[in-house]
Amino acid sequence: MRQKLIWAIVFLFLGSAVLIANPPKKNELTFDRQQFNLKVKTIHPVSNVKNHHVKKIVVLLNGKEIASREFEQQQNNESQEWEFKFGPEVSLPKGTELTVISYCNIFGKKKTAITID
Repeated sequence: MRQKLIWAIVFLFLGSAVLIANPPKKNELTFDRQQFNLKVKTIHPVSNVKNHHVKKIVVLLNGKEIASREFEQQQNNESQEWEFKFGPEVSLPKGTELTVISYCNIFGKKKTAITID
């Protein structure tokens, strides 16, 4: 009986954490062909940037990861920004589609694509 009570408390705690957590709302993506970089701004409103934040941003090309960045806390209460700089080893001709996935450290993710002009 005691073990069931402990498990009930654990599930209640985990369930409430998911209820108060929110996934990233939006990824704003800008590709600069001259600088050959991708600017990512993930909109993720939070009240505490250390305990609830964007933990990782991943960039995919044709389903393969070509870049990623992990974070210990969010830059501010509204968003996390990062600029990915690509070298000549990454071929990104016009029409190429990049996919960005931003992950919340508690719950959820946001996936957005951009076509290179």
